[in-house]
Amino acid sequence: MIELEQRRKKIKTSDMKVGDLVRCTMVDGKPIGLVVERFEYFPNVDIFYVLIPGYVDSFPIRASQMEIVNESR
Repeated sequence: MIELEQRRKKIKTSDMKVGDLVRCTMVDGKPIGLVVERFEYFPNVDIFYVLIPGYVDSFPIRASQMEIVNESR
């Protein structure tokens, strides 16, 4: 358990890619979602569109509000 927490702290937002499974830590219930797109309008802001099961549309969520559960690589 401690190793997992240390690994999560080491992950940089640049490590997050489209196709990763993430846990949305700032959403009620902390659902797991799929990163479907990176928001690139502002180059210094790490925002990703995340598809959460049960919803039709994806949600824009900051990388700092997510934890990587499973990388697609």
